[in-house]
Amino acid sequence: MEKILLFLLLTSVALSHSLQGFKIRFTARSAKSDLFISLRANKTMTFIDECNKKIRKPYGILEQSYKRGTTKLGEKCTWKLHAQPNHVVNVISVLFAMEDEINPSNTTDDYRTTSISLYDGTQAKENKLLTRYYVSLQEKVGHFVKSMSSGRDMVVEIKYHDNKDFEMQKIIVNYEFLDLNEIKRITGIE
Repeated sequence: MEKILLFLLLTSVALSHSLQGFKIRFTARSAKSDLFISLRANKTMTFIDECNKKIRKPYGILEQSYKRGTTKLGEKCTWKLHAQPNHVVNVISVLFAMEDEINPSNTTDDYRTTSISLYDGTQAKENKLLTRYYVSLQEKVGHFVKSMSSGRDMVVEIKYHDNKDFEMQKIIVNYEFLDLNEIKRITGIE
């Protein structure tokens, strides 16, 4: 229990340092993530902020920030998560944060921000889409059920929308690789 509490404290400190000056606009958590907290206690968290990387680290945070006007509409940042044999990829949480609101919009389309998509497998194809999130005027907090890959691979894709209302946007994705035997032990599902 002490290891779990220490883990949660360290994760909170790391994220709060990374988000200084930003307003959290939307956060989503995996509906199943709390089941696996005990498996994270002995893992070292890795921070990855470069796009187009193949990720083999078993536990970490993918982080991407961009300033208004520095990316083209529809430009993408992709990470390919590749777990070791007998493991699956699970996205624990997704967080959108914005800095320096400039001119708040009144319409959902103007307010729509960069999106994040999770794909099952090695390619970002619509027929393999697990879930997709945007920030909108209506949403602040959410949960997603489809956050776990069916095999060793998952693609996390950020698609930029150059939102005119914020000077900077930051997206943070917390992920983990889970051992299938441990999942079975914890859930009791074969």
